[in-house]
Amino acid sequence: MQIILFKSIFSTIFYNIYNFTMHLLHNIFILLFLIIYLMNKKIIIASIVFLIISSIMQFTVPNIIGFDGYYHIKTADIIKKEGFIKEFPWAKHTIFADNYADIQILFRILLIPFTFLGLEFGAKIASILFITLLFIVFYWFLIENKIKFPLFWTLLYLFTSANLMNRFLLPRQMPLVIALLILTIYFLQRKKYLFLALTTLIFVLLHSSFVFQLILILLYFILEKIFSKKFDYKILLYPFIGIILGLVINPYFPNNISMLYTQIFNVNLIANLFNVEWKPWPFFEFIKNNILVFIPLRCFLQINFPSKSRA
Repeated sequence: MQIILFKSIFSTIFYNIYNFTMHLLHNIFILLFLIIYLMNKKIIIASIVFLIISSIMQFTVPNIIGFDGYYHIKTADIIKKEGFIKEFPWAKHTIFADNYADIQILFRILLIPFTFLGLEFGAKIASILFITLLFIVFYWFLIENKIKFPLFWTLLYLFTSANLMNRFLLPRQMPLVIALLILTIYFLQRKKYLFLALTTLIFVLLHSSFVFQLILILLYFILEKIFSKKFDYKILLYPFIGIILGLVINPYFPNNISMLYTQIFNVNLIANLFNVEWKPWPFFEFIKNNILVFIPLRCFLQINFPSKSRA
């Protein structure tokens, strides 16, 4: 009886902390992008362009693109109706069978508002907004770093590969993950440690690929130590705090730890080696799928490194 009471109190405390944190993150993101819009009006026009393009692409087909989107939007709908579920009986032959924990809980929460539009239509609208958000962040990042012709490079990124765009059109986390990686680079550049911690916290709750963010941060730390001879411990400390908070405030804690281990090591590093989705393209298919990248790259090399015969 005492164990049950302890679990109930423990769950209530973390549920309240989680709700407070999600509300805080929501307000911070709204404030952040309002500031971005006010800083540069060009972003508003670019946002409309990205929104129109992604909408046209998304609605070329009437249904949800891919398969995972059905799972994501339905799980969000279940959470909306039943709260944080403790079991997932619909996938009893998967890793969800025992000690179920949702390690992508933030993505479900982000999808909940779209479930009110109908599951299929809501998933497509969510996908459109996530894609738009990615290209807004990328465009803004280029402007902040004073890159010439930012709209051109952003549109090139958008149209560079049919396979890449197909991945973006899936109602999955990929656009948000890349946006967070871009923000991570920006906050590292500007030494915005609190925002860096917030980014890692969000990443942990969003997708298990936060390990790539950790690799990125570690590489930045090493390179800065090599070239500037500085030992800036905050680069590692703040993300570490963000990760710990992200793991602890997950309502499925501590089961989310074991689920993360299974997802990262048993699924991603072992099982997915035999997954077609994770296999590299053959060389000529790689060239074909990225031809719009290689054309400007070829021109750049030709202009900046002319052959000796022409010289």
